[in-house]
This record gives sequence, structure tokens and C-alpha cells, in this order.
Amino acid sequence: MTLFVVLTFTTMIAFAGIAIDVARYEASRAEIQTHLDNATLAAASLRQTEDASVIVDRYMVAAGLDVKYDVVALNEVNSITYRHIEAQATSNMDTFFMHMFGVSDLDLVVRSAAQERVPHVEVSLVLDISGSMGNGGRLTNLKPAAVSFVTNLLDANDADNPNRVSISLIPYNMQVNAGETLFELVTGDENSDHDYSYCAEWDEQAFEETGFSVSRMDQAVHMGYSNSDDYTDTSGYGTTVGYLTSPYCRPETFAEITPWSKDLNALTTQINNLQARGNTSIDLGVKWGTALLDSSAQPVLTALAGMWETNAETGEVTATNRQAVDPGFIGRPVVSGDEVTLKVLVVMTDGQNTTQYRVKNSYTSNTANSPVWINRSTEAVSFNFESGSSWDRMSWTEMWGRVSVKGYTRRKGGKWWHFWDYHLNNSEKNDRLSDICAAAKDNQIIVFSIAYSASEDGQDALEDCATSSAYYHEGDPETIGGIFAEIGGVIEKLKLVQ
Repeated sequence: MTLFVVLTFTTMIAFAGIAIDVARYEASRAEIQTHLDNATLAAASLRQTEDASVIVDRYMVAAGLDVKYDVVALNEVNSITYRHIEAQATSNMDTFFMHMFGVSDLDLVVRSAAQERVPHVEVSLVLDISGSMGNGGRLTNLKPAAVSFVTNLLDANDADNPNRVSISLIPYNMQVNAGETLFELVTGDENSDHDYSYCAEWDEQAFEETGFSVSRMDQAVHMGYSNSDDYTDTSGYGTTVGYLTSPYCRPETFAEITPWSKDLNALTTQINNLQARGNTSIDLGVKWGTALLDSSAQPVLTALAGMWETNAETGEVTATNRQAVDPGFIGRPVVSGDEVTLKVLVVMTDGQNTTQYRVKNSYTSNTANSPVWINRSTEAVSFNFESGSSWDRMSWTEMWGRVSVKGYTRRKGGKWWHFWDYHLNNSEKNDRLSDICAAAKDNQIIVFSIAYSASEDGQDALEDCATSSAYYHEGDPETIGGIFAEIGGVIEKLKLVQ
């Protein structure tokens, strides 16, 4: 009995001693781990200019640990926007009790890893400028909200990293005017069907992919239903009809796409100059927005990046084209899935997809076969045959750029529906929007959507478009500023975890 008690007591003492050694081991490990984690976090900062091993060692020395250790930086990966550090600390601890069982010391190995990355951010900002945006202060309040949004995003471009963020601005109503330079680079054709404006039409399969879908793209005919000149020139000719004042593809500079920009002044000016008019094609706005985030657009960006010239005397570099892109963005848009690049599309509407009109195919010829003539010297338009040397018979495509459908039928007879087609209705355009939004999300584009005093149909379409319900917002002129600020904050958080 006495022997049993002695053995039991000895065993208890032994296990207690082992527990003490284990506790000492764990306390030492935890202490080293804490300080090593702090050291690697400091070494991983993109603001550090010293070698990681120097920074880690300095932090560990400053910690004043009782235990002796050796520390080494195992792995260091550096780039402008990414820094990854791994470190290991090793130590040896003498045991108090375990040596009685043949274990005189314990090896202690602690590892830590940290990284910091500031990803590139590619943004497409798709803004509704349809007619209803002129109501209730919608466009008025949108402008400062959008300006603040792009200002905050572009703040990330600093002297050390001036090309972190690029923003493409895509205004849309019934159409999207790409602008002459961008459109011709996309299509690879400097001989466009006309030079009035540069909008595109795609077939429905094009909305199942995020690129420009050039093989499925046509230049939209420049046309409009009514015009301020509809009731003039009753004599047949002599008055200069000129160009349409209310075309569906808006030719003004503020309505053109600004691609891949970091120019805050230019973006601010364009946003502040936006005007409201026309129907709504959210699907076309998002199609252009996703195409400008697709890596297949790299050759287009590279070409735009070459549109700069240097003054031989002053050395000043200036753009030779409004759509010129900073050469620092060459290589964008990057391939989807790039670990240091965030692709974001923000789309807003105050309504819903509405009917998209177009001229019927039989009246879109580029040959001189319309029954309307033009004087090349005065640009006067005649609806009668003219034989003078200055007069040319216009093609249908040229004629629609100068004469509205309503104006044509008043002078030549017939009904507007003989020439004009209800090309796409709300349901068809919602299907296209759903397809292009799905394609964007499949290609790792993060989609934020804003239903801005929108109809129920518009709300449903935009909620379906968003990456998730958390990225869908509903607002009005009183809350639009806060919504854009919230989206900007989410983008900042995504940059940290991307």
C-alpha cells in the first residue's frame, strides 16, 4: 500500500512537472509569435524601403524577449502594389522536469507571414442621362455625388503610384456614343457608315460576353423622330435644314465615352456638363461598361495611349485627342482574375429600359438612293430633284442624319412606321441586360447598381444586375450622395481583401 502511494505521488509530481514545462514552452512560443507577427506586419508595409530581414530583426530586438532566438526572413515578394513577407524564429528551451525522462530541451519553431497589397482598380461608371433625369433635381443632385465618387477613387493615385485607379465614364440614354476615335479603334474601320455620331447596335448573342463583340456590332444610323426644323422649308428647298437637333445618338462631347481616365478635371467637367434627354437603354450602357473592363480591349487602350505629343521647346506633353489615355495604363484592362486588380462596374438609372427605335433596314443604304438632295456648297436640302453641279443625291444614311422621320414624311408623304421600327421593347432589353450582367459577374467584375427614384421594373432589373443584394442600392436625390459614398467605401474595403 505504501509503495502504491509513493508511486502514485511520484507519477503525479512527474506529470505536474511535464505540465509546467509544456506551459513554459507554450508561453515562450506565444510571446515570440506575437512579436514575430508584429514584425512581419511592419516589414510587409508597402511604405517600407529597407530589407525585410532588417525590419524583422529590429522589431524582435526591441521586444526584449527573455528567450534567445534566431530569426530569418524566409521569403520576400515585392512589387509596386504587393509585398509578401514570411519569417521564422527558432529557439531552444531547457526543461525543468522533462529531463528526468530523457528530454533535456525543447526546440521551438515559430513562423509568421504577412502581406499588404494596394490593387489596381479599373472602374466603369455608367450614368443615366435620359429625359426623366431632368425631373425632380435628379441630374442636379447626381452631378456632385458622381464628382465626389470619382474624386475619392482617384485620390489613390499618388506620386509613388500614379496609375492605381482608372475610370471609364459611360453616359447613356437610348444609345451610347462611343466617340469617333474609340469607335473606329474598336471596329478597326476608319471608314464608318457616317460621321454624325458613333453609337452601336448589337445582336442579342453579343450580350452573353463582356468584350466589344465587333463581329456582332453595327454602327447605328444617326436619326431622330422629330426636329425643330420639321415645319420649315415648305417651298421644297432653299432653307438649310442642317443637322438633327434631337438625335437618338447624342453627338455632344459630354455624351461621349471617356475611356480609362485618371484626369479628375476632365471627368468633373464632363459630369457637370451632362444633360438629360431621350429614352433609356441600360443594357447598352452596361455592355460598353463591361467591354471597357475586358482584357480584349488592351490593343484599343494601347492605341489611345499613343495619342500624345511633346513640345520640342518646352518639353510639355499634351494629348492630341480628347480620348487619349495615359501611357501608364498600357497593359489594361488586365485579364480577369488578376490577383492585384479589382474590376468594378457602377450602373445607375432613374427609370427602366424603354423602347429602342431604329430605321428599318431597307432605308439604311449608304448608296445615293434616297429621294432627297443636298447642296454641298450651302448644305441646303431639297426634297425635289436637283441637277445643278453643287447638288448631290443623298444616301438614306446621310439623309436621316439631317432630316427627322417626322420631317421626311411631312414633305414626301407616307407614315412614319413605314421607315421607323420599334427595334427592342422593355422585356427584350431587360433580357439583354440580365445576360450582360451575368457575363460580367462570371468574369469577376464586381457590379454595383443604383435604382435612383426608379420604377419597380427598373428596380428589379438592377437588383438582378448587382453582384449581390448587398451591392444593390435604392435612393433618391436626397440620398444619392450617401449611396455613392457608401459604394466608394466598399471598394476601399475590397481593395484590402482582394
